[in-house]
Amino acid sequence: HNRHFLSCLIDVTCFLGKNDLSFCGHNESAASVNQGNYVDLVKLLRRTDKGFDACLQNATISTGLSSNIQNDLIQCVSEVVASEMKKEILDAEFVSIIMDETIDVTNKCQVSTWLR
Repeated sequence: HNRHFLSCLIDVTCFLGKNDLSFCGHNESAASVNQGNYVDLVKLLRRTDKGFDACLQNATISTGLSSNIQNDLIQCVSEVVASEMKKEILDAEFVSIIMDETIDVTNKCQVSTWLR
């Protein structure tokens, strides 16, 4: 049950990251209409996945909704992605790096990096 629960939270994290969506809302209190994409997706999963809903109903330690859990999941997923990228780079015969820089409206330098 715990693995399924964690797997669902990881899926939510990957979905939001892949689609470049924010995790947190402005007000994540229980009374808020919009608690943020992460909490809203977890609520959606509760309605569609009875096993996941059962895990949340029986949770004694964590419901997986806190900002600390969200940040931990983001960190773990990013470490796995970076590790996979490193493996692919080491296995590749050739690698190219493309970098582009621009100044944003706050006068800060923004750098984008592509690896092929």
